[in-house]
Amino acid sequence: MTTLLLYGVAAGLAVSLMWQTAPQAGLCALLTKAEAEEILGKPLAPPEQRPGGDCWYPDQPGAGVGGDIILHVLPDRFDSKEKFHAFLMTEVAAADEGMKKAMEGTGATFQETKVEPVSEVKAPAYYADPTLFVLQGGRVLAIAASRPHALAVAAKALPRFR
Repeated sequence: MTTLLLYGVAAGLAVSLMWQTAPQAGLCALLTKAEAEEILGKPLAPPEQRPGGDCWYPDQPGAGVGGDIILHVLPDRFDSKEKFHAFLMTEVAAADEGMKKAMEGTGATFQETKVEPVSEVKAPAYYADPTLFVLQGGRVLAIAASRPHALAVAAKALPRFR
């Protein structure tokens, strides 16, 4: 799958999960530019706080679409990992259904999103390619990146996510 398509899918899932905007002040403080560069193994432009609160770590300053790492906090709060899991499964299914409809008549094939538990994170976490969703303190941090990169970001960002 191409990077553009990966981030298109991530954006589609994120839009379906972000039906309201949550305050996300300081989200770019969860991961420094130097840490992001170390994780990705390449130089990056400074992180950009985007409208709606997302924090993007793009290759080029002012990159209009995508980023190698995107951070977002979901607006919903969860008082149990079971409620978080149920919500995520419902939203992923809805996003998949929307993508299926959008692809109808294009000749493209659709592959359902797998939601996989992530035991490497010491909190309830699931990876739905290309996004890692982590529940901590009732809030969900979404990290859009390849799985290995998302895990490395989580190791740096979660201790700062309060």
